[in-house]
Amino acid sequence: MRKETTRWRLLGAAGALALGFGMSTSHAASLAQSNSAPKITDSPIQVAEVNGGAGASAGADAGADASAGDGGVSAGADAGADAGTDADASAGTDSGDTSGDAAGDASGDASGDASADTGGDAGSGDDGASADSGTTASGDADAGATANDSGVSASATSSASASTSGAGSASASSSAGSQASSTNGTTLLGAQATSNGVATGTNAATNTNANVDVSGAGLTGGSESSAGGSLTGDGSIGAASAASAGLSAEQDVSTVNSTGSAAVSIDGDGTGNASTSTGAGFDDGNIAAEASADADAALEGEGSASVGSASGVSVNTEGPPGQQDVGASADAISNLNGDGTANVTTDTSASFVDPAATSSHVDATLEGPGSLDAHSDSSAGIDVTDDTIAVGAESNANADVVGNGSANASTDASGSVLKNGQPIGAAETSADGTLDGAGSVDLNSAVNVVKTRDHKAVAAEAASTADVTGNGSAATAADVAVGLTKNGQSANADAHADAAATGLNPSAAANADGSAAVSDDSATAGANANAEGSADVPSEALSPAVNVLLNTNTNTSATVE
Repeated sequence: MRKETTRWRLLGAAGALALGFGMSTSHAASLAQSNSAPKITDSPIQVAEVNGGAGASAGADAGADASAGDGGVSAGADAGADAGTDADASAGTDSGDTSGDAAGDASGDASGDASADTGGDAGSGDDGASADSGTTASGDADAGATANDSGVSASATSSASASTSGAGSASASSSAGSQASSTNGTTLLGAQATSNGVATGTNAATNTNANVDVSGAGLTGGSESSAGGSLTGDGSIGAASAASAGLSAEQDVSTVNSTGSAAVSIDGDGTGNASTSTGAGFDDGNIAAEASADADAALEGEGSASVGSASGVSVNTEGPPGQQDVGASADAISNLNGDGTANVTTDTSASFVDPAATSSHVDATLEGPGSLDAHSDSSAGIDVTDDTIAVGAESNANADVVGNGSANASTDASGSVLKNGQPIGAAETSADGTLDGAGSVDLNSAVNVVKTRDHKAVAAEAASTADVTGNGSAATAADVAVGLTKNGQSANADAHADAAATGLNPSAAANADGSAAVSDDSATAGANANAEGSADVPSEALSPAVNVLLNTNTNTSATVE
């Protein structure tokens, strides 16, 4: 019953990750399998049909099963690989490498390797058949696809191993697939990798890894996941890892996303670990965005752990007049069922050179049973009309801690509009939050700056909020400055606000806005600033003493000649 318990714990963990990151539960179930012989997929997963241009796909699978016990010893292994291009070049083999090349300069490569080794002594005597020591199983799969004429590529690798040092059974399997195509200005990339390992017996150890990468059209995406552990004494351990990435670029719109997950479950003495890391990025020298998410968990005894991460970037590079925008998002979760530690980190940033920049960060830690959830997102945009040019930027950060843990988070945003290379309107704002113990942190920072195209009017606004549920601190700040000079008339305004609170359930908010306008015979300027902060009085001194600080100031001037 131990190995079945391990299997279903692992399936439950994979299902939880599937719901959190948009994966189908049927696909998530494939992250963990029973101790029976692995099932081998016959062909790679396709993400797009290729019609003209350059395209390639590759897939590989490997599985192994070994057992040793009173019934004797047995071992089996199976591996397969497939690669193809848009010219119908393909190959397949039980174990090895294949490749194909065709018009359009596309190529695909795949390999699959599997092994099983009982590695011990088998015999029969008065007590019947027996087998001692050394039951191992391993599977490795690699796949790569490239459409070289447009510089796009995708790759995936995975590996799994399981071993027992005494009577027991072990199974391991891995699969990898990748696709790349570039057709009539449209680029599509995909990569997937999974690995699974289960070992039952004494001193059983298993390790799994899954890695994917995609790149093209100025975009990059990648994911790395691993899980493993060790068991001393009779029991069972199961581990699973999965990684995927996808990229799409068509005319002015481009996106890249990557996801990863890992889980480990132990019935017995042992320890285990699971980790995942994802990233996504874009940079063309004018627009840039980056997202990253990391999660890990380490068991110190019997129990289970699961982690997941997701990162994505989207870009719209439509030229003016019109809109240009860029966004980045990152999520990380960690669940710990047993004694141990867990960590999550998310980071995002988005920027246009000079006009706007924004970023978000979250990190959280956990000791003992519980869960962590972190989210970051950042976005920036430019909106150009016949009359105005506007710049905006915004970031959010969220953290949830269940159990004995802590969290830190921050957001910031800034933006400006220029005249002759010099700023005539600017705004910046930030928020910070800390949490000590169970609870949550929620932050937001946003700015917006707009000018008329005749440079006769400008306005700017900045605002941040910070809300903490639990013991901690919250702080915000906002600043704006605007100024115009035209035909002897001038108008200037600036405003500042900041708020900070410490204690139980602290919150802080700061916002500032300013505007200036000039005409042939007049000049006007205005500014506003507001700061709010609060914290609950702690009961029986269970949290830091309440401390709230608020500051605001404004300045305006107007001159007519």
